[in-house]
Amino acid sequence: MRTIAILTTQHAYATQIIQALGEDSYTYNVRGIPVIEIKWKNTLYKITYFSGHLMDYSYVFPQKKAIKYTDFLSRPVKMLNKESEATNLLESVIPKSDLVIVATENTQEGDCIAVEVAKLVSKMKYSIPVKRMRCNTFSYRDIKRNLFNPESLDPSKADSYNVLMMLEHVYQNVLTHQLSNYISEKTRDHIGYFVIDTCQIPLLNLILEHEDAIEKERTNEKWSVFGKIDIGNKIGVVIEPIENVFLSKKEAGEWIKNIKHINTIATVQHIENRIVRIAPPKPLNFASLMTECGKHLDLSTNEIINILQELYKLGYISYPFTNEQEYPIDFDFLVPLKEWTVFKKRFTTICEKILENGSTYRGTSSRKTTPIYPCRPLAIQHDKDKKIQSVFSIIFRHYAGLLSGSFEIEQQKISFSVGNESFYCINGTILNNGWIGTYIFDLIELRPPLNCVPGDQFPLKKIGMNKIKPQLQQFSYFDIYTHAYTESAGFNATKTIESCIKRGFLSRSQKNLKITPLGKDIVKLFRINAPIITSFNIRNSFNLLSLDVLLSKKTFEEAINQGIHLIELVSKSILLNENEIKENIEKILIGQEFQIVGQCPNCKKALIVKQYTNPDGEFRRFVGCYGYPECKTTLSIPKIGTLEIAGLCIESNLPMFIVHTEKRDYKWGLGKGPCFQCQNENCPENQMKSRIVYTPNPDKKIELFSPLVEENN
Repeated sequence: MRTIAILTTQHAYATQIIQALGEDSYTYNVRGIPVIEIKWKNTLYKITYFSGHLMDYSYVFPQKKAIKYTDFLSRPVKMLNKESEATNLLESVIPKSDLVIVATENTQEGDCIAVEVAKLVSKMKYSIPVKRMRCNTFSYRDIKRNLFNPESLDPSKADSYNVLMMLEHVYQNVLTHQLSNYISEKTRDHIGYFVIDTCQIPLLNLILEHEDAIEKERTNEKWSVFGKIDIGNKIGVVIEPIENVFLSKKEAGEWIKNIKHINTIATVQHIENRIVRIAPPKPLNFASLMTECGKHLDLSTNEIINILQELYKLGYISYPFTNEQEYPIDFDFLVPLKEWTVFKKRFTTICEKILENGSTYRGTSSRKTTPIYPCRPLAIQHDKDKKIQSVFSIIFRHYAGLLSGSFEIEQQKISFSVGNESFYCINGTILNNGWIGTYIFDLIELRPPLNCVPGDQFPLKKIGMNKIKPQLQQFSYFDIYTHAYTESAGFNATKTIESCIKRGFLSRSQKNLKITPLGKDIVKLFRINAPIITSFNIRNSFNLLSLDVLLSKKTFEEAINQGIHLIELVSKSILLNENEIKENIEKILIGQEFQIVGQCPNCKKALIVKQYTNPDGEFRRFVGCYGYPECKTTLSIPKIGTLEIAGLCIESNLPMFIVHTEKRDYKWGLGKGPCFQCQNENCPENQMKSRIVYTPNPDKKIELFSPLVEENN
């Protein structure tokens, strides 16, 4: 009997492989490591799972200094640093095996892990081939296909990924060390090192540029003109001028006066009828799905990510954290819909209609990776969960809409003349609702066609003006995914945004992100003195070097050397304006990071917000006295949310905060806790007991109640 050893990076993969084979399994332990055995068609499968990487990674750089580190993957993983532990893992399944299959996620990280496992196996006494199984779906059909046809390993994929991760690591270490030397030891004791990487400052710069554009659009107001023609009903038909943007209200008013004095009759000049086909949106990747969920669901980012992980783990959707937006050429789009017709689940009618009519949609990608799609119907217990149901509904309806084809309308465009000016209106009739009929979240409003012929005249019932609303809106947590991916492929926006929020560079109120004064000052400092840091060019250069290794255009060493040269150029650009950066960076960090919120009730020195990360990696913060260690006064504050000083608590004579969180805003008395728990009946904020949510006034300036008593030296 043939024996195959399978190593998976998630317990869910092992479970799904067993369920796909549909046979009884037997579990036992070898050296404390669980092994699952299952027999299927004269083959014995021995399955175990591990978390993350198996060994350290080191490389000798051109400076002849060994830089050694373990976590070069993109996400935190449990490291098996000792070779004996890695050997124990492999020894549990490898002996007497004919083949080793490494089942990992369908990502570059998965390629890297598979290659590292192969290196470990080659060092052992066994001469066993190692192959790769891609776990990009929980469809039993695909699992069997990938299991029975594993791929050969491609070391260039691992080298490509390692180049990117290593250069990111070195860039962060070099620049963090260089910039942190400009900060005094006392400041570092409070805020730690000034960490910089290829994503955070460029992301802040992207948001600041967007906010500057919003402000510019807001100050440069524009106006439009509209008219209504009388066609014998109470509403009338709205018509607009061909040239319809005026830079001031006065200019628009003068234009309207001229029209009123010339003529008040609109004459039909030309009627154009045409068929317009609106194609469905592109397939969903992680960025576009987050944007859709942000538009249509009242859920926080973390809730959506947790739901996606749960849906993927349970096998309801394909791998969600993908950047892919093209399906493979040989992808069978109808297979995921067939289970609905068997079990008569939600969306069965939609599935039956698509299966009956077929679909003309075809994949175009030569890669095997897929966008996000539904694999099977929700089970009863999960279908009852409204949050899971709503996220899954967006994924399914988008997929079904993709297969339903274009949305078709018969469009009517009518041109009018009013005096010497040209007006128009556009109306339409739906011919085929296509994807709109399934993806009900995006509805298109149409005005009914107007029954007229050239030469018909209609009285101008009304003419007026409107202020054009700004097109740019504040960046939401969800919008940033799309923009960040456009700027730099492979950008982990979730992790970077959370880091910026923890460091005080960004604030979050409900679903909107806003750059803080600290973030603005940091970006402006580097814009002037080291502009290369504020763009994604370095990150994209690392991506290109990684791609060159993948395409065999460069060796691993050549790519690393070129990347180190780029890092040296960035470091030199900082040295050119070293004095300016050194003079300002600590002032910025002290002025913003040392948030002075009041006066210590014991020693009368300043109370400041302090923050740190505990050994378990959990972010913490509190208010403490600047006179520490002589004065050890500490007061608790919420660990989540942006703080805004709103006044003084009449009982403690300490500041009262408005706490802005992703879901709501509330008030918190320093030294007292949330205001709705306060027992002081004389406090004007006692209505907070009923949990009334206060919305802060963005125009109100934050007042600081005491100066920094002691200089930071």
